[in-house]
Amino acid sequence: MGRLRFFAHLYWGKDIPEKDQLQIKWRLKVYKPSYPVYLVTLPQGSDQLDIVNSLFLHESYYRKNPPFVVGIARSKDGAFELVREMMQECVSQTGAADMLAYLGTLS
Repeated sequence: MGRLRFFAHLYWGKDIPEKDQLQIKWRLKVYKPSYPVYLVTLPQGSDQLDIVNSLFLHESYYRKNPPFVVGIARSKDGAFELVREMMQECVSQTGAADMLAYLGTLS
């Protein structure tokens, strides 16, 4: 079983209060989410970011192939908004929409 890994500059959705972030991250690491959150992860087989419900981490595929988490939001809409904000930041900083390359410069 692999370990869930997190981006050093983890992005958080506006729908998650700062006071809850540490506990949410810890519960995800030990595979015991107290309530579902949506994870923005590096792609596994595509060139776009993936959005995954944290409850899927209990599936055997994700236990064997844990995703690399770059962002966390409380809701699916919050995750889409988070990806939009990340993309805007990427374009404003680099002038291009290559999110994976941009995230590589931040780590």
